[in-house]
This record gives sequence, C-alpha cells and structure tokens, in this order.
Amino acid sequence: MYYRNILAMTAAVLISTLTGITSSAVTVTAVLTDDNHVRESDPDSVQSHTGSLMLGTNDHIFFKFDIGAVPLNAVINSATLTVRTRNDGASDASVTVRGADDVSWTESSITWNNQPPINAVEDFYTAEGFVSSGNPAGTSQLDTPDVTAAVAAASLSGSGYVTIRLSATGGNFIRSKEHPDQSEHPWASLEIDYSLSQLSQVAILTDDNHVRVSDPGNVQSHTGNLALGNGDRIFLKFGHGVPAGAKVCSATLRVRTRNDNNGDAVVNVSGVSDNSWDEATITWDNQPAAGSIENTYTAEGATSSGNPPGTSQVDDSDVTAVVRAASAAGDPDVSFRLDANGANFIRSKEHSVQSEHPWAKLIVDYVVPTVTVDAVLTDDNHVREGDPDNVQSHTGNLALGTGDNIFLKFDMGAVPPQTVIDSATLTMRIRNDFNGDGIVTVRGVSDNSWTESTITWNNAPTEGAVEDVFAVEGVASSGNPAGTSQLDDADVTLAVVAALAAGGLDVSIRLDATNSNFIRAKEHSVQSEHPWAKLTIVYSTCEVTDGVRPD
Repeated sequence: MYYRNILAMTAAVLISTLTGITSSAVTVTAVLTDDNHVRESDPDSVQSHTGSLMLGTNDHIFFKFDIGAVPLNAVINSATLTVRTRNDGASDASVTVRGADDVSWTESSITWNNQPPINAVEDFYTAEGFVSSGNPAGTSQLDTPDVTAAVAAASLSGSGYVTIRLSATGGNFIRSKEHPDQSEHPWASLEIDYSLSQLSQVAILTDDNHVRVSDPGNVQSHTGNLALGNGDRIFLKFGHGVPAGAKVCSATLRVRTRNDNNGDAVVNVSGVSDNSWDEATITWDNQPAAGSIENTYTAEGATSSGNPPGTSQVDDSDVTAVVRAASAAGDPDVSFRLDANGANFIRSKEHSVQSEHPWAKLIVDYVVPTVTVDAVLTDDNHVREGDPDNVQSHTGNLALGTGDNIFLKFDMGAVPPQTVIDSATLTMRIRNDFNGDGIVTVRGVSDNSWTESTITWNNAPTEGAVEDVFAVEGVASSGNPAGTSQLDDADVTLAVVAALAAGGLDVSIRLDATNSNFIRAKEHSVQSEHPWAKLTIVYSTCEVTDGVRPD
C-alpha cells in the first residue's frame, strides 16, 4: 500500500497554470552505483553486495544513485524510487524510506557501525506477506515511494549523488544490482522529473539608426529605411528586461533584411558594450566601438534567392554572450552593430510602413532566481473532542491523536506578490512515546480567522483536502527510548498556493493522527528543540504575468 497523497504530484501543474511559467519537464533515470545491506548482529563486517540484500528490523539497505544527469539549476518536480521487494513470510512488513546526506560510503565498505546518519522519513509502504497478497511465497511486489525531498536536497548540495535507506519490520529482501538472477531487474530504480523554469520575453527596441562614412558628422534619419553596407552601419539598442540576478539561458537577435540587388551580401552582427548612444545623436564619428562578431549571415540577392527585388528575409543570430554580459554588469540595455559588404537595408521601428514589423527583434530566455523564506508561526493550538467548547492551553504540549487535532497558522508576508511558489514544506518535530506507530494526516484550511486563544473543537474551521501523510514511529519501530522526538517533512505546496491565490497573507494547516502524539507549542517553556513546527517556502521572482511579453 502506498500512503503518499497524489495531490502533491499535481502541484507543479497547478502552479504553472496560475503563473504562466513556461517550463519544460524532463524525466531521467538515475544510475544505481552502490547497493548493500548492513547488519546489526555483524556490525563491523561488510555484507555481500552481489546477492540478496536483507531488509528487516536488524537489516537496513542502502542505495546510492548518480544524479549527475540533473542540471544544477533544475527544479525537482518529483523523484520516485521503484523498489521490487520480496516477503516470503505470512505477515505483512512495513518498509520505511529515508534519505541521507552522506554520499561518501561505498557498497564495498559500508557496515552497521559506519553507516551514514539518516534524515526524516520520506515515505513508507507495506511489503505484503502471502496471506494478505494471496500470492505464493517467492512472489515479489513493486512499490513506488516518493523521495522527492531527498533528491531535491542532494541536487541542491551539488554532490551529484543521493543516498536512500530502507528499514522494515519483518524479514524481506531485494536482489542487488549484481545478483546472478537478472530476470526481474532492476529491483531498485530512481526516476527524477525536473524542469528548467524559464521566462521568454521580447525585449523592447528603444533606439535604431544607421551611420554613414561619407557623412561622418551628421545624424541620419531614423524614421525610414536604415541603410546597411558599402559604408553604412546599423546600430540597435534594446531594453533587455532581465531581472537582477537572473540567469540568461539564450538570446536571439532576429533581423528582417532586404537586398534588392542581384549579388549576395554578408552581414556581420557584433555586440556593443557602450549603451550611452541614442538614435537622435549617433553619427559615424561618435559611434561606439563594437566587440567581437557574434554571428554572420548572408542577405541573399535576387539571383541566389530566386525572389524578385522587394522581398525581405529573416535571419536569427545567437547573441547570448552579449546579453549575458549586459545583464551581469547590471546594465538594463544591450546594443548591437550590423555591418555588411553589400547594399541592404532594414526598416526602422518608426517607419511609416509597418506591414512586416518588427524588422529587428530580440528574444531573451532566462531563469529567475529562487528565494527561500521561513513563514512566521503566529498561532498554534489543539482542539479536543472530549472538551468541545473549551479552549485548550497553547503554551505547553499540543496533543495530537484520536480526538485531538492541531491547528497551525503561518504569516506569509515575506513572500512578495506575483511570485511563483516552487515548494512549501511543513517540517514537524513530533514525539510518540508509545510502542505503536502513528499516522499523521496533513490538511490545508481555507479559513484563517481563528486564533490560538479562541479556537475550540466546536468552532474549529473546516479542513480541506489531504496535503500529505507521514508516519510517527513508536518506540518499537524507531529503537529510540520514550522521550525522543522525530522530524518529518510534509508537502503543503497546494495549501500555500491556494492561500496566496485567494489574496491572503496567512495559511492554516490542520494535523490529525492515529495513536497519541504531541508537539510543543511555540510558547513552550522548554525551547531546546524548537521550532516544532516550521514552514519553509521556496519561490521564484518574476515580473511578467504570462509566459511571453508582447512586442
């Protein structure tokens, strides 16, 4: 059984729809480089990594995947570990999936005693025994736990690898990548879906004119045809519009040129670093110096093209380096120079004939930077079904379990308007001092009018759809003594997106659970492990409301 909420998988689609971000999704399969199991009863020995890898209470499995195929600036939309597990016993086994930051271990050196520290639970699934499954012993099953958080953290670290650990109740196993029986391979694979969120915009042409060697001290007309070739050069200046700190992915200068002669002409496109010129004052004598040639193309004459005089042609030049340099320098403008060895022309932006405009166009694709902020927890309390009309204490432990729900409210004022929410993660520190595991369900709440000093079971706001689900391990599963807290991450992106889309600055979350658990309130007298509830929002800044700016 798979307990992750499928709504989280649609978050990227919803966010893209709300903001108009153009994002190209790519799916890659990571390479499994290392796999082995570690054994508590043989803590200093390396187990065999060429046969079956044991998975149970005292046997943990570690995987290391090479994620180098994922670009460093990628947004991780999802990461799914597909595991083939075999449980030949009658009873079901619960498998817990966690990430680990340390990727320095190898399959030929890992032991129980030197295994890397693990992070919060990513997901869990049930490896069914033959009673539940109805299948005979010897039958394997496939499960697809979500490991997005682990892969996103690993990608952010830049290590190029991610570590995943499996632990379980009951006796199970998987086959290693080198297992001699390859009939059902792979028994472990990792698929990563990522995107490079880009904005594509048409820059604004602010100035265009030509300069003439035979008339060096005079400004030429910038409202008609701009001559190109045989002693005439064209200068173009654009406001590129790339936000500060953004990465320019590509930039294309698209020029419509007309050659009414029989012979071809070669056109050179160069960048210009000095943007102080303008169309009303530029001359041959005061023209700015040009940089290196970025591109060369041929403006075909009537003989080559087969078209009659009066026919224009469109050519694209890659000018990424020039726009990147201007953006990096903090210059809002970027300039280009065209020169040619034959007579051609383009029409200026103010030309009276606008039928084929624009004759010069700059298209810029860029990736906006991401910003991470922690929302402020303003209100937290629990409500009790057995005491439905009374406000519970919000300065001590907040009970979470059957008949006790926790409400959290966060101030998102640090998130500016017109932003793209890439992710929102609720990190919870929860304590379960009992033997049995608990299941926590996380839901959004659209009504933010409640406060910690007035909320009761009877006036609590209505909860929304399930955002995420995670397990709170009891003493038996975790192996930790009573009094030990654990950290868990829940994806609440949809709740945050909905709250911001509604125009609010607050977002509310409700937790309910099986078993008895608790968290400490923000005002708790013991602050040693605070915060026990934290909301981290990752957003991208953008200055457009649709994917492409108009001409």
